[in-house]
Amino acid sequence: MKKLKDKVSIISGSTQGIGEAAARIFSEEGSIVIITGRNEEKGKNVKDAIIKLGGVCEYIKADVKSSSEIKHLVETVISEFGKIDVLYNNAGHFFLESPIHKLPEKKWDEIINVNLKSVFLFSKYVIPVMISNGGGSIINTSSVQGKKGYENLSGYNASKAGIINLTRSMAISYAYSGIRVNCICPGPLYNISYMESCTNKDKELEFEKWKNIIPLGRLGKKEEVARLALFLASDDSSYITGEYITIDGGLTCKSWSASDTEKTQMIKYSV
Repeated sequence: MKKLKDKVSIISGSTQGIGEAAARIFSEEGSIVIITGRNEEKGKNVKDAIIKLGGVCEYIKADVKSSSEIKHLVETVISEFGKIDVLYNNAGHFFLESPIHKLPEKKWDEIINVNLKSVFLFSKYVIPVMISNGGGSIINTSSVQGKKGYENLSGYNASKAGIINLTRSMAISYAYSGIRVNCICPGPLYNISYMESCTNKDKELEFEKWKNIIPLGRLGKKEEVARLALFLASDDSSYITGEYITIDGGLTCKSWSASDTEKTQMIKYSV
């Protein structure tokens, strides 16, 4: 029996990375999959690949920062499929920041809007549909960086920490409506976006550094995160709500040292 047979799932940020892997895996498990993102070419490529494998998939272009576009997406899904069973708020944005006193307000707004506000907007429009349907599963993507402080990632840390507590609040608010809300906190992955512009040599050095820090001795794979999302989307997790589940190879349960992070001195900042 397929785990998501006849379910309708919306996955944000699903034209690449974890979201793309989740779209493929959800489809393999019987779900009708709605993928979304701003890049039409990538979106259509993901859609075509899923359909080619026998799945049912639609791509709807939407900016996750836009209330009107998300509202239109949800209305389109209801018009075509009549329900929404799973919402996977996976869209996110990462960039290396500066110390907060040098961080431009525009950059702060961008990362909060993409990472945190998008979860609010999708949930705002999908939850009434789930209530009408008698329940559903919402999965939010946070990060290990939402659980711990990391240098020069103030906006990212704040957005991901906000997702964790938003998850817990939503879980309490909608439990009696049959809606489960959980959160995934991934650690470093092989496909992390900031490495896309690195040379092969730099990537190898980065991989080697993380291998020496992560107890399991390797970086994670997007498919491993996607399968955790599948578990939370399915009835296998029917008694789990309000949780934030870490998937990081043991990274955050380990005490870090200066040698781990390859830092030999504290950086001083001037105003």
